[in-house]
Amino acid sequence: YFCESVDTAEPCPSGSYCPGTGNTNPLPCFPGSYSPVTGLSNCILCETGNQCPGWGRVSPEPCRAGFVCDEVGLAVPERPCPGGYYCEEGTSVEDPNSLVGNGPLPCEPGLFCLFGVAHQKASMMAGLPSVDLALPQPCAEGYYCASNSSTPMGSGRCFPGHYCPPNAPFPTQVPPGSFAGDDGGA
Repeated sequence: YFCESVDTAEPCPSGSYCPGTGNTNPLPCFPGSYSPVTGLSNCILCETGNQCPGWGRVSPEPCRAGFVCDEVGLAVPERPCPGGYYCEEGTSVEDPNSLVGNGPLPCEPGLFCLFGVAHQKASMMAGLPSVDLALPQPCAEGYYCASNSSTPMGSGRCFPGHYCPPNAPFPTQVPPGSFAGDDGGA
């Protein structure tokens, strides 16, 4: 509670807290915390998978896409999604194999994901990479990218007798009567 005057005690409003006794004004919840109800003496730390930016929050918001919020009390996410993966809103653990929480998801075959990728679908025009590095990018010509690749060379060079156009999820064998050298030809 807080007391604006000697004869009235008001419950601390949501988004704020009133510690101890003798409060004349409520205090806004600090960044990284929130207060969803009235009458709290302490704010609640923002849970994993969420962020609480700014002062006086009434509720947390999901972790921003492209980031991992794996700590309690985050005002803003600081850890980008790991390479080879993308992180949807609310990602709460960095380990994609974790059995608890929401982990990063593997970058789709034929694409590679740098750090901080937020979406699973690439934005491409005529097979060219996007200038937005927060999106998956097409695998380089002459290389193939299996699931969760983190570089343009993905899983490696194309095999001899095979070809790999941009976005190749795996090498394609050349048809009979055709030739493909051993240099990762496209």
